[in-house]
Amino acid sequence: MPVMTITYQRGAFGQEIARRLALKFGIPIFDRNEAMNYFLADVATPNDIKMLNESPKYFLNECSEGITFRDLLAERLAKYADNNNAVMLGFSAHLLLGSHPHAIHFYITAPIQVREQRFQSERAGMSMGEVRERLTRSDRKSRRYSLVLYGEEEQDPFLYHVTLNTSKITVDAAVNLISEVYTDHTAREFLFNSTEESRRVRRREEFSTIMKDPSEIPFAKVLDMYQIRWIYEPKTFPLEMDEKGNVTLAFSPDFYLPDYNLYLELTVMDQRYTGTKKKKARLLNELYPGTNIQVIFQRDYDHLIRSLSTAGEMMSDNGLPNKPLNNSISSDDAGEDWANAPEGASAPEETSAPKEASAPEET
Repeated sequence: MPVMTITYQRGAFGQEIARRLALKFGIPIFDRNEAMNYFLADVATPNDIKMLNESPKYFLNECSEGITFRDLLAERLAKYADNNNAVMLGFSAHLLLGSHPHAIHFYITAPIQVREQRFQSERAGMSMGEVRERLTRSDRKSRRYSLVLYGEEEQDPFLYHVTLNTSKITVDAAVNLISEVYTDHTAREFLFNSTEESRRVRRREEFSTIMKDPSEIPFAKVLDMYQIRWIYEPKTFPLEMDEKGNVTLAFSPDFYLPDYNLYLELTVMDQRYTGTKKKKARLLNELYPGTNIQVIFQRDYDHLIRSLSTAGEMMSDNGLPNKPLNNSISSDDAGEDWANAPEGASAPEETSAPKEASAPEET
């Protein structure tokens, strides 16, 4: 899953939105002080930390690593974002992470009059003059960090994936909107290169997947019928290990739907395995938070296959399709869909050719 950066103006509810997002996804949250202590504690003295929290120019000083604090922080943030997810609140994290493929940037704003009213309501006895002075000083400091560190204007909308005006939407709506973008980003391929995307789409259309279980073929055709993209058995999740670290129980869901960030496991070939698969699905949810798994039972499968027949789709008597499974994603492309997979996930194993059909096996 990606790292979310939340840049905000005081009085726009940015801190509350960040806090709720961290709770919703069960991920850590770093504000300026926490980020400095976490990422720079080994090279920064307590006085360095204090100055980094107060002065953007201090970031341009050279640290013991031989580079500036700014460059070292950017380097360590990028390394963290490669394999972890979190909410980064303020401290120009949107610039420090920049175009990192696993970072999505949000800007929380509201008109100054709205922010003044909110700020004053939270601080009983503070005059409107004092409120305006506080907000002006806060806005100026945030802008100064962006300008000094990277020569960018903090309010430039092109620095962010999404800008939210909390005078127009509630905090709940803002959290829901960001959550949708965040969830979508974990499964979507990188779309910034339209030429590369076109190549991937063409390869999907040409690729035909050979499956282990005959029941999986008509199910894949149902997904094709509804134009739902899928990846067949993209990865294996270790669930239990012995004392030596050897995997003793693992789970390889049958399908992954990248546009929905959802795994599907069929339980139609042998109902004796239903209990085992339900246990594996439960363990998967516990060990890999944010990984969505749905077990498809016989009744659900039969309903979907009836839908296929109603739509006039044809298949041979032995369950083999009469045409390629067009919405499958090849093993080469599966890795690209997995660039933003949930925490704990790894890229699917590369294969030089589709798997050959074999007897059904429990996964």
